[in-house]
Amino acid sequence: MRHILVLLVMLLVSFILQAQSLLYEITGNGLHKPSYLLGTIHLTQKKDKALYTLASKKLKTCQSYVMEIKPSDFNQADIIKKILIPEGKTIKDFVTKDIYDSLATKFYSLTGLNLETVKNIQPIFLLPLLQTNPNTQQKGQTKNFMMDLSLAERAKKMHKEVKGIETLDEQLSALLEISIQEQVEQLLGNNTEAEQIYQSKDINQIYEASIETMTPEEVKHLLLDRNARMVERATDLLTSQQTFIAVGAAHLGGEKGLVNLLRQQGYVLREINK
Repeated sequence: MRHILVLLVMLLVSFILQAQSLLYEITGNGLHKPSYLLGTIHLTQKKDKALYTLASKKLKTCQSYVMEIKPSDFNQADIIKKILIPEGKTIKDFVTKDIYDSLATKFYSLTGLNLETVKNIQPIFLLPLLQTNPNTQQKGQTKNFMMDLSLAERAKKMHKEVKGIETLDEQLSALLEISIQEQVEQLLGNNTEAEQIYQSKDINQIYEASIETMTPEEVKHLLLDRNARMVERATDLLTSQQTFIAVGAAHLGGEKGLVNLLRQQGYVLREINK
């Protein structure tokens, strides 16, 4: 059970979603060799692997790979406690019986699992099950894969250091700013649009789509505060060695996205498409 929950968190983290590119070369500001910034979606179609192949090529030239949370952080002994609904409550405490029954029916049809067995987990951490389970994939559709984790595995095979730009606690705190009711709505909704928007490679469109249903407080906690923290830490990383940074694509766009913030720090970011 614990192994499944850890996998769910790894799948989700950072998933919540001007330029037509998701990969940027970072130069200037005293850097002797280029580093790179990639906007990822945690689940994407392997048939759309051009970006992944290009990212892998650039990763080879770097000394370290940096993702939102390094995989080893998910081995924390108390991780299950961190994703449970507080005060011993369950999803049933936040929705009507009709809504819960609808959610349970959908959850079972897509995963083959009984919602009752995981009803005490924050709904947002159940979302990846709906998108990674084979039952959710249409006949002939290419299997989903996790780009950021796959790149981490490639980095390890190339004997590169894998780092996190955030701590697990920092990211979980941000994700849990989303109310239980809103988390349930995400489970009930159709999330295929996120993949389509990501494939547009328009970082501003991705950002706008990500904040469309967020409250101002959620935008602050889930994106803006984290963007500021990421840029501060990225600056330290970039000055120490050639670094390949991969974070959720929603963090790149917007006035206070990573691309603009890094440029304000004096770096030159160039779009890479081939």
